[in-house]
Amino acid sequence: MPQRINPFTLVFLLLLGYLAYTAFTGPPAPTLSYTEFRELVRQGKVAEVTLEETRILGLLKEPERFPTPQGGSQVARRFAVPLPPAQVADPELLRFLEENSVRIVTKTPSLWPQFLLYVGPTLLLILFFWFFFLRAQGGAGQVMQFGQSRARLYGKEKRVSTTFKDVAGHQEAKRELME
Repeated sequence: MPQRINPFTLVFLLLLGYLAYTAFTGPPAPTLSYTEFRELVRQGKVAEVTLEETRILGLLKEPERFPTPQGGSQVARRFAVPLPPAQVADPELLRFLEENSVRIVTKTPSLWPQFLLYVGPTLLLILFFWFFFLRAQGGAGQVMQFGQSRARLYGKEKRVSTTFKDVAGHQEAKRELME
């Protein structure tokens, strides 16, 4: 019979994996204003941009020093720029990027984050209740056996009958039988 994985071990491993992922991804890319972004393109420092629905992710030719919100500075090659709303979007942006020899990559959004956002909490609740239901029943494998008794029936052929004759000469055994 295969041994079950302890749910607490599973949660611990998932948490450990998340911490390892966040530790190795590095600091987030600095966020620039749209004006700063256009100035970097104009200066020829931008090698590539990835256009997403709500932001532009950029890659510089050489690392630059950017100010951080805490007042310090950060050296990075990647940066992010929030896109302006559709009402004030720059219709000349693509032409401007092409004129300055910037490689343009478009990225279609993945549906997995939205799917997990809507379905994930429901699945977690179901797993949570399932786990405690199994705990209350005494473990897995007993889903349809909750009404059955674990008592065993023995017939006369399996009954062990010890008599005084069997233990003749054993004083300790005689005392136990008399009790």
